[in-house]
Amino acid sequence: MKPTIKSYGIVDAEKPQKNCLVLKEKGFSYLSLDLEMFLSQDYLEWKDSKYDKEGKPFLSKEKFDDFCNRLVEAVGNSGLIPNIVLAPYLMPETKREDRNELLKELAEAAIKVAGAAGAPYVVVQPLFAGVEKALQEKINADFYLGLAETARENKVQILIENQVYFHENRYVRGFLSDSSALIQWVEDLNEKVGFSCFEIGYHCGNANLIGINPGTFLREAGRHLKMVRLTENDGAHNAEMLPFSYGWNRNKSYGIAWNDLIGALRAIDFDDILLLDMTTTLANVPYTLRDSLLMLASQTLSYMEWVIEIERKIKSYEHIVLFGAGNMCKQYMRCYGKDYPPLFTCDNNPDLWGTEAYGLEVKSPQELLEIPENTGIFICNMYYREIEKQLQDMGVQNIEFFNDEFLTITYPEEE
Repeated sequence: MKPTIKSYGIVDAEKPQKNCLVLKEKGFSYLSLDLEMFLSQDYLEWKDSKYDKEGKPFLSKEKFDDFCNRLVEAVGNSGLIPNIVLAPYLMPETKREDRNELLKELAEAAIKVAGAAGAPYVVVQPLFAGVEKALQEKINADFYLGLAETARENKVQILIENQVYFHENRYVRGFLSDSSALIQWVEDLNEKVGFSCFEIGYHCGNANLIGINPGTFLREAGRHLKMVRLTENDGAHNAEMLPFSYGWNRNKSYGIAWNDLIGALRAIDFDDILLLDMTTTLANVPYTLRDSLLMLASQTLSYMEWVIEIERKIKSYEHIVLFGAGNMCKQYMRCYGKDYPPLFTCDNNPDLWGTEAYGLEVKSPQELLEIPENTGIFICNMYYREIEKQLQDMGVQNIEFFNDEFLTITYPEEE
């Protein structure tokens, strides 16, 4: 898994080194290279003039290349890994007459930046502005096929995200909104170019605006899925909020159905990029709270990685022991007990030692000092940190946390 933070709004285009070091200190390992930090939608809309709307000279190609080179260097020097590039794109209502030619130029530039940085993927948005609905498929096929050779030369795959459209004051489905259409589109493009050039990125926010369930989409995307953009909105307004910013239930449209998303990513054994996009949250939080927000963002990505990868983590050990004899122990045994049976469970309550819980013998924590090598100890108790410290003080290794918050999606209760 590659938990990644979106750089736009965090990394300063003029002085990227300091921001990259801060992100590394906050616990991030992967960073997107978002070229919109140099070429925003507003900027590109004014690019035909010699000066922008603030009277500043426009960014020359030479200066753009310099910015990109310094960004790639700063990321590398900080110890962060650049694993995905986001190509700039125009606002849907753009008035530029050269829009399609410009977007191809920008996409090719983004692919080359990805190649130089060693990033395996670049996200390129489709062409929509000024394109008649009947011609969307043909014009976009020509657009993407025209990028294939540059992608091959730079050893980069192009990711195409699920789309959403704003029509008559509401968000609606259209070209490349649904999983089946996007999968077929990607497979057709790859067949035409003769190699695996195009794959899928899933945009949580876009899907939520048009009522697409993440569980269904992600399970169908399967092997084509290379990136999941983790972002939140309320289902009615387009925004990029920190995940878990809204409530959700099956009867009302609020935020993302995270339990369905996590269950699906577990089911398909997803092991690629989780891209955290909280652009709107960043734009609205007071500057003095940014450090705290970045720490929360880092913890959010770690949490998502943890709950998605829990079965993969269990599989990685030759033996399993649980710590805790309560409901989490019960959930583990219900979901994983058959395939990954623990040797025993232990508990701090001496009254339980020697008894049985959910088919497991309950032992003293001291028994953990006698377990075989390559045994994972999974804490099945809400007091994770306290028990973790207790085990660390005992000299116990391979300490893991077990979480049952989303298991009912992957392993529903039997009636």
